[in-house]
Amino acid sequence: MDELPRPLELSQALDELREDNWAQLGVKYAAIEISQHVKIPLHFILSLAPNDGGNEPTNDQTLAVRLSLLAFYATRGHEIPNIFQLQAALASITRNSLIVAGTGFGKTHIMALLMLLEKSDSKNVFITVSPLKRLQVTQVASFLLKYGIHTVSINHDTPKGIDYWRENIHDGWKGQSQQGTAQHLIVTAEQLFKSPEGHLTPFALTLRNPAFRQRIARVNVDEIHFIHYYGMERFGIPPFSFCLGTLF
Repeated sequence: MDELPRPLELSQALDELREDNWAQLGVKYAAIEISQHVKIPLHFILSLAPNDGGNEPTNDQTLAVRLSLLAFYATRGHEIPNIFQLQAALASITRNSLIVAGTGFGKTHIMALLMLLEKSDSKNVFITVSPLKRLQVTQVASFLLKYGIHTVSINHDTPKGIDYWRENIHDGWKGQSQQGTAQHLIVTAEQLFKSPEGHLTPFALTLRNPAFRQRIARVNVDEIHFIHYYGMERFGIPPFSFCLGTLF
């Protein structure tokens, strides 16, 4: 599939999509449908219409089109969310949600959709708790290379120097713009608590910073079944990761 021609820088084009109304989004969708032969789940989006038969689009309809175009632009024409992904994303915007789906259903795409709603100058940060360092490697690459979302992993091997944390995680100086810090932090559960030596980890200390807490837009727990399998005692065997078991 050819890349969508854009006269604007990608970040500018995405910011426009975040502000566009229903009519403006419709014009942009029509343009890519004709030139790129792209189809969004239109029947599903139309099903979100109000039951009273009104002609005005609902907020969910506008959001569904916006999310579809954001994904298409961000991935340079390679991805459009399917019905399941749109349903899950819409359900997660205003409330907590639990998504149960098998491998390959595109759960990562759902998390990315919610992050793509954020304006380019937003200070908000998203936190994803991930059970394994090896999984973090693939997740960071996916969010960064596929969606262009600045993502950093935090685990036992993360540098502990204050300069690294100010540049990549959170600049604690009052009034800082946080420009350059990551929008998405993928964190192992152990980093939320004390280290084996009994000290709070750098991330645990950062979580106790009121200014950082105000920046948190959403917390995701990936592979949540690990809490049961790895985080709790089973058949008399101690938990593999006590920290996973204390998340809830």
